[in-house]
Amino acid sequence: MGYIAPVPHYQYMQYAEREANKDYDPFKFVPVNRIQPLFNQERSAEEDIETDVNSLRYNKRKKFSGADTVSAEFLADITGKGKYINEYV
Repeated sequence: MGYIAPVPHYQYMQYAEREANKDYDPFKFVPVNRIQPLFNQERSAEEDIETDVNSLRYNKRKKFSGADTVSAEFLADITGKGKYINEYV
């Protein structure tokens, strides 16, 4: 013998009407059109040139900075890690 769920009859009837009146599949996949880019190729090339110039400026500034590397002892003092065991995995 099976278990009968405690659902009133009017709720069951409303559910049955909703299921019977479905005219479409709610889980149907609809094809999507390909979108067009918002910029043209000329503007894209100009932006690439600007980013290249900016990256060159950044690299020049980076080269002139005095301290490129930080010692392991200094990092150990600041972070509290790696003072006694200093190995990278």
